[in-house]
Amino acid sequence: MNIIIEQNGNCTVNDLADELNRTSRTIHRIFMDNIGMGPKDYMKIIRFNSACKLISNYSETDWFDIICSCGYYDQMHFIHEFKSVMKCTPKRFLKMGESDTYFNKRVVVM
Repeated sequence: MNIIIEQNGNCTVNDLADELNRTSRTIHRIFMDNIGMGPKDYMKIIRFNSACKLISNYSETDWFDIICSCGYYDQMHFIHEFKSVMKCTPKRFLKMGESDTYFNKRVVVM
């Protein structure tokens, strides 16, 4: 999880597997057993959280910079993921004056 957090979710399961000398299936199993979701879903949360922080911290938001720095493929990828999590568009999010990130607490592994 620390690797994913350090990279703001911009890594793959294969990257994790290579770095930890495990198979991608083992990585997936460890995530499911410990936090109840797969590593890809966790990466999505971390990447989305990073994007929300950038959006919230800048009044003059350059969408292209946010999209690139958070690892999204293009604007539609970002907007689709944003809408699937927040149930609103990024512009509406800014108009609502949200200042906190959506996922603002770390997952505690038991």
